[in-house]
Amino acid sequence: MKKLLVVVFCMLVPFTMAFAQKTDGVHLFQNFFNDAVIAGNPYGEAGLGYATYDGGSTITGGVQGGLPVGKNLELNVGVHYLNWSYDNDDADSQGGLADPYVGLRYQLTPGPTRFAVGGYATLPVGSEDIGQGHLNFGAFGAVRHKLEAFTLTGTVGINFYEYTDYEFDMDTFEVEESTERDNYLTLGAGIIYPTSKNLAIVGEWVLKTEMDFMMLSGGVDYNMGNVRYRGALGLGLDDGAPDFQILASYLLQF
Repeated sequence: MKKLLVVVFCMLVPFTMAFAQKTDGVHLFQNFFNDAVIAGNPYGEAGLGYATYDGGSTITGGVQGGLPVGKNLELNVGVHYLNWSYDNDDADSQGGLADPYVGLRYQLTPGPTRFAVGGYATLPVGSEDIGQGHLNFGAFGAVRHKLEAFTLTGTVGINFYEYTDYEFDMDTFEVEESTERDNYLTLGAGIIYPTSKNLAIVGEWVLKTEMDFMMLSGGVDYNMGNVRYRGALGLGLDDGAPDFQILASYLLQF
């Protein structure tokens, strides 16, 4: 019996290693753009998301994708629609265009351990009804390391964001608006575990300092050649993160 188990194990190891080599095309969910892999071909993802908070819920829908520019450089773009619904019946739901995302990332090293650096900016054309219309920007570094059975990922970034501050003037009895700017760090870790030739499990942990944001997520990526079906569940661990989040998307590789 022991000899049989050893034989089976020896047969499975090459398959497991082969699956591990297929993780380059598997994108993260929370850190979709903050990654160390450069795509070989253009790709686009259309998806929907639903999240709940203490005071309400959000529905998001949009498209995002990447365009390789040369061997080591990739251009990223994302456009989404966001709708806020409040638990308070007296408050109307608000919806509109979120600030579009434009970014670049450059892979420094190929091979089993890959490092990349990148930067991004959001275009201030979103709807002010949902708190958009701000020029945010940042930079990040990312790594992917392949092991025999799975791939580990990590990211660290600094983000500068703009927000509107409201202050009541006791002399004029008017509300004064001012634009302020602040920053926070992003830390992320993940694992991509291929369970078969076509299916991979993606687990992530993300922390955003100064934002009271910490989230765990688990998802699946099913590969059908140039099409991938993806879905994930997220659990917020801090007040600034959603209590619960669900994501579903369709990714097409051109």
